[in-house]
Amino acid sequence: MMDSNHLVLLILVAGAGFYIYSQQQRRTRRVANPKRALTIQNVGAGGVVALRGVGPDLEDLDLTILGRHSYDEDGYRWFELQGDAGNRTLWLSVEDDDTLEVCLTLRKEPLAALGVAEAQLRAMQKAKQGSVQFEGQTYHFDEAGKAIFYRNEDRLPPNGEAFHYWEFLSEDEQNGITVEQWGNSGNFECHIYQCLRPAQYTVYALEGSDAL
Repeated sequence: MMDSNHLVLLILVAGAGFYIYSQQQRRTRRVANPKRALTIQNVGAGGVVALRGVGPDLEDLDLTILGRHSYDEDGYRWFELQGDAGNRTLWLSVEDDDTLEVCLTLRKEPLAALGVAEAQLRAMQKAKQGSVQFEGQTYHFDEAGKAIFYRNEDRLPPNGEAFHYWEFLSEDEQNGITVEQWGNSGNFECHIYQCLRPAQYTVYALEGSDAL
């Protein structure tokens, strides 16, 4: 018969073996599913981004992300986070090329707000120069082109929607206006935006299940 000392020893050995096995399983799960860094590049629907000192009134806002959309211009890609700020919708445009650029669209206006027509936009595009006035500030022509928009990053055909854009920047290049024309119609949108410094945004959660 097995005496009590041997029984205790077997229980201890079994317990140690189970502990080692469970730790190995945890390490395997961590390797298989590494936790993503809390960066703006990793934010998706349900995430939370805090904004500090933005807009003309230097507001502090918490932005709950409603969707993540992507853009493609001849292979160059960037994305947009559409978010709920409580009483209005805002958009964060994120481009990560040589440097990370994060811009916040504060509101949208009709083309008439800029005092220009489509013909003038195309003339500036051809000349690669020109400017528009908005609320007492001058914005200079920067670039123009054509891109494809993918809602919720769904790139399966026929989900992409093509549009033309014209980009204008303020003197200090910290504010800008993007004019977009969707399809071949006269449907124009003007996005009034501000480029953010890293200190002006903080990621609190990447997705809804990550919220603190």
